[in-house]
Amino acid sequence: MKKLIDKRIIKTLVIIFVLGFIGGILFLILTNKLDKLIIKNEIEEYFNLFKDNKIVGLDNLINSFKNNITYITIILVSNIVFVLCPLTYFVNFYKGFLIGFLMSSIILTFKFKGIFYSLLVLIPHQLLMNLLIIIYSSIMIKFAFKLFNAYKNKENINIRLFTEKILILFMGALFITLISSLLEIYLNSIIMRLVI
Repeated sequence: MKKLIDKRIIKTLVIIFVLGFIGGILFLILTNKLDKLIIKNEIEEYFNLFKDNKIVGLDNLINSFKNNITYITIILVSNIVFVLCPLTYFVNFYKGFLIGFLMSSIILTFKFKGIFYSLLVLIPHQLLMNLLIIIYSSIMIKFAFKLFNAYKNKENINIRLFTEKILILFMGALFITLISSLLEIYLNSIIMRLVI
């Protein structure tokens, strides 16, 4: 596993994620009063879903899983097609942006309690999913560069072994994605309902 993980790539992805996070906060700050009012109403409606126990359900689980699979699939495809590799960095920025925007929106809506609420909304499923995206991205980027260098230097590649590794990693990522979605829809909903 250590061979698969490149610390420099991880650091770069974490920096991009943090920049996205800051961008999400700044985006909310720079929105006008009317947009902030709409956002506050949306957040209040979202929290009412927890109160009414409308988050739990197979439809919501499937939607959550689909959304999470989209990120994993974009990372996979963008690194197999080397020219699309920058999309992986964009996914990490976008995830950071969403977290920053969501946290700041919850804090805007609920003030001091919003800090606690925003952490509850994100932990553990978003923490798990974002860690997965950063680590999975770094491994796939490393694979993409290895593949590109082999092609550039006209080296022979064991396509079967390469494909097997990619598939194993993808299946592992899918499993963690399913766990994250289950935590979001079931565990997180129970915790939020008890707290709210």
